[in-house]
Order: sequence, then structure tokens, then C-alpha cells
Amino acid sequence: TYDVALEAQPLSLTTLARSYPAMPFRGVVTGPIRAVGHADSLRVDATLDGAAGRMRWEGFVDTFEPSYAAHGTLSAERLDLRALLDDARAPQTTLAFTSRVDMRGSGPTDLAGALGLSLARSVVDGTRVFGGAVQLAAGDGRLRVDTLDVEGTPGRLRGRGALGLTAAVATDSLRLTFDVDSLGGLRRWIAPVRSDVADGDAARPDSLDGGVRVSATLVGTLDTARTSPGLTVRARLDGEELVYGATRVRAATVQVGVADALRSAVVQGTAALDSVVAGG
Repeated sequence: TYDVALEAQPLSLTTLARSYPAMPFRGVVTGPIRAVGHADSLRVDATLDGAAGRMRWEGFVDTFEPSYAAHGTLSAERLDLRALLDDARAPQTTLAFTSRVDMRGSGPTDLAGALGLSLARSVVDGTRVFGGAVQLAAGDGRLRVDTLDVEGTPGRLRGRGALGLTAAVATDSLRLTFDVDSLGGLRRWIAPVRSDVADGDAARPDSLDGGVRVSATLVGTLDTARTSPGLTVRARLDGEELVYGATRVRAATVQVGVADALRSAVVQGTAALDSVVAGG
């Protein structure tokens, strides 16, 4: 039985991960930790601050192998995923969210429970996110997306469906839509700022306008074992009254199919443009 109250001054998550290899967090944190109960039902209340921001957990954990569990509330302020994971491939973020967790399992095969997340105003890779909600559930070898609705400067992302977590569950599908009111919201990716070398003017971005909807369907499983059926992606982009600098397109349709997306992706696509005007 545990009954401890301590002040982490500091606590190395990197060192802790050596005992719990599945834990992805790294870095050094400080703050109060209160733990009461047994290893298979341990009440933990902790508020931890570090270079990656602030995280707060209030709830129960089961650290008794071989199956782990968590039931409680996780919240974060100013959370930087790149710092928390110590991975340069992760985006720099400033996240603020509250998540309700009720999950148990030792891996994809027996993972079960639910996770809900309410996202407040945040920044992801320099892009503003206004807010959103995510509701996930796991069980019977599949991950179910009951709610996915996130809105930011680029547009609004929504989704619903399920995907397999094991090779045996490979017929479910997840449908996603991404609506962009104006291409201006995608400026940082499709029209980076350029310098006018001729006259020394300040950097000037190209004109961008027009609405776009991207619809995608993912079918199959996230399992990447050799015997797994894999994951297939079908996507379609529809745009209207598009403006890119001096080029205008009345309508555009792009269709893309990706077979075996997580292992040896094979991509096929088609595009159709209507009434293209290119200016000098």
C-alpha cells in the first residue's frame, strides 16, 4: 500500500521511461505528487511543470503488469509535443486541453475503454487552432472514432468511423472531411512568403482564394504486420473559384487512391480542371 506526498524537485521522465518502456514522455518536471492505494488501483494527483509546459493528472492508475489502466482527467497548458517527446520530427505546439481517460490494456489486442478530449485555443506548428472535440473508444481489436471535430485557421476537420487495431479486424472504415473556406488559410503550406528581388519591396505573398473540400475514407487496419491486410485510403478534393496568384480555376477535382498506406504505399490519382486562366 502506498500513501505518499512528495514534491518532485526534479523528476526525470527520461529515467522513469527506462522502467516503463511504453511511456513516450521525456524531460525533467517539477511539482507536487500525491499517491494513495495499491499498485493495481493507485489514486494519483499530480501537477507537473517543465520545459514542455504544464500537465495535471487526477485519477487512478493500474501499474500492475501485464495489463495497465488509467481512469481520470488529464489536462495540459502550453504543452509542446516536440519537447515532451524529445523528438525533432514532432511538431512544435502550444496545446491547451482537458481529457477524460478510461482505458485498459496491454496492447492493441486487448485495448478497451474510452477517451474524450476537449481542445481549447492552441497552436500547432505555427497554425492557430480555435478549439475542438475528440471522442474515441477501443474494444474488440478496433479503434472507434465517435467524434472528431477540430477547427482552426486552415479550416474544419470532421470525422467518424472506425479502424482495426489488429490484423483480424480489417473491414472497418473511417470517413474524414476537411473544409477550407479560403485557400488563404493554407498560405503557409502552398504559398510561402517570397522576396521581390527586383525592387526590394517587403516580402509579398501570392493572392489566394476559393473554397476547397477534401473527403477521405480510410479502410482496414493500423496493424503493419506482414500478414495484415493493411490500410487503404481513398481521397477526393473538390475546389471552386480557386485563385493562386494570377491563375484562376473555376472548378477542380482531384482523386487519389493509396493502397497499403502504412507499409509499401502505392499511389494512383487523377485530376480534372475546368476553365483555367493563367495570367502573367
